[in-house]
Amino acid sequence: MKKFEGKKVVVTGATRGIGFAIAKAFLEEGASVTILGRSKENGEKALSLLSPLGEVYFYAVDVSDHKVVKHFSEEWLQKFGTIDVLINNAGISKNTLFLRQTEEVWDSVVDTNLKSVYNMTYAFTRSLLKNKGSRIINISSIAGGVRAGNPGQAHYAASKGAIVSMTKTLAREFGKKGVLVNAIAPGYTETDMIDFLEEEMKAKIEEMVPVQRLGKPEDIAAGALFLASSAASYITGHVLVIDGGLTV
Repeated sequence: MKKFEGKKVVVTGATRGIGFAIAKAFLEEGASVTILGRSKENGEKALSLLSPLGEVYFYAVDVSDHKVVKHFSEEWLQKFGTIDVLINNAGISKNTLFLRQTEEVWDSVVDTNLKSVYNMTYAFTRSLLKNKGSRIINISSIAGGVRAGNPGQAHYAASKGAIVSMTKTLAREFGKKGVLVNAIAPGYTETDMIDFLEEEMKAKIEEMVPVQRLGKPEDIAAGALFLASSAASYITGHVLVIDGGLTV
């Protein structure tokens, strides 16, 4: 029997990159997976790739919009009944030096990265608390307080750091109900979020990483599988750093 047979998993920002890899990993372990994303086109493409692996659904949802998320969660819970694992992965990074970060840019990054975690968690909290042993896994970043923030990422680092604080707080609040809340802080990972880096810069980063390579989305997915598994039943409020040793 596969590790997550019969479990229901929801992953935000899952039409590509880390979220896609996480969804794929849970499908391969027998879970029923719902992937969320803003783009219907990207969602349909992701579905075509994931459907052969198992039971997967796509919803086009702007997770930064509280009312939209509320409507989605009500529809989802009516259809599926209960949730076992919520993975808050949605995130963007519009790299801009602070003096050039307009309110619009700041809000778009913070709303997508941080408010979405509030929206999704709040929408599913009652269902999660009724389901002892359920898990919440929030995707943060090493830029969110694990190491010094990167220039041009004040909004990104602030949002990811707040996710860590929120994770630890919810771990304390939800622990008595048997709900475990953890975070993952990826290092430089091969997704479109680092496409802005020139190859020379990527090579320099690889030299700084003890294992001498950039991370892969599958590396982060492996961490999510672990935190959602029975092997992590005594772990909550933890930030799992997956960065190849960069922050050691």
